[in-house]
Amino acid sequence: MIEKLNRFRSKMREQGSSALIMLSVENVIYFIDTMIPSHETSKTRRVITVIPDEKDPILLVAEREELHAQQHSKIKDIRTCRDYKDNPIDLLTKVLGELDLSGKQIGVEMEAINAKDFLKLQEYAKNIRLEIKDATKLLEEIRCIKTPKEIELLKKICRISEETIQEAFSRLKPGMKEEDVEAQFINVLSSKGGKYKKARFGSGENTGIGNPEASERELRKGDLFRTDFMGTLAHYCSDIARTGVLGKPRNKYIDVWSKLYETHMRILEKVRPGILASDLYGFYKTEFKRWKFPPASMVGHGIGLLVHESPTLNDYNHTELAKGMVLCIEEDYIVKGEMGLHIEDTVLVTEQGFELFSNIMDTSSLFIVDL
Repeated sequence: MIEKLNRFRSKMREQGSSALIMLSVENVIYFIDTMIPSHETSKTRRVITVIPDEKDPILLVAEREELHAQQHSKIKDIRTCRDYKDNPIDLLTKVLGELDLSGKQIGVEMEAINAKDFLKLQEYAKNIRLEIKDATKLLEEIRCIKTPKEIELLKKICRISEETIQEAFSRLKPGMKEEDVEAQFINVLSSKGGKYKKARFGSGENTGIGNPEASERELRKGDLFRTDFMGTLAHYCSDIARTGVLGKPRNKYIDVWSKLYETHMRILEKVRPGILASDLYGFYKTEFKRWKFPPASMVGHGIGLLVHESPTLNDYNHTELAKGMVLCIEEDYIVKGEMGLHIEDTVLVTEQGFELFSNIMDTSSLFIVDL
């Protein structure tokens, strides 16, 4: 907690804020190291974290969540709202009043506050000449560099997710429904201690859907199949894509995959501290132009408590990669309604380059199910 608190306060000083307000599930979990159960299921039971520049952090929760917060969070100052009676923003403004912020500036996670709550907070701020500044980017900058604990959790969920894919793929056979495959994903991951988030799975012509949903379609001999697999462990996410063929692959599949894989490995070789996200994407576009493949709008993204986190590797993001970032690097080739091949790996940016987390399956060729 002390290390994280120091990181937050350092960024707050850079922004000139005397307090930081966090409201999203992911940022609250990140700071207090626990999920308040109703945070993601109830709009009325808001959870708010306040980090003053000097005083102890404060956690605002619904009354029924007080005991959980006391037992599982590291915050000592916990304030509560009565269900369906108290407005959490009223409690927040009361806390801000105690901090004597008149004429100062606070950072608020603007992407996580609804319009109704913001207008109420804004009205309070005007009365005491309090300036509200968007802290969304500040929070992204803090969370894109992972702590050692986060790195270990991400490495573990990545490993058990890829093991799940490999086991489920090995059991495929003609006549199975896509929905049956999804059920296997869920069961296998659960047996390894992970929780299922989403496993997009498609076969045959359904691989030509950008984000396929498992359906009642039955697998057939010669089918291409692919998954974009997402699991969680202690709220941290995996995101791995793998592609295979049921039986002997067509020459076209082999040709496309060899080009995807070559591009993928060349991009991974570029991953290192200091390279710009936009430069990595530019290299990807150049490679795809060489193969006459249509480029996607990004070639990867950060991952952590969300599947898609900062930085996004696209044309418009000029963030420098840094040691401690965990990224998903991905490329796909999709012909709409016909075929789609997809590879996605998770890497840690290290001092010298990268460490590959998703290293169990051999992706140099398509996954072949012998019939």
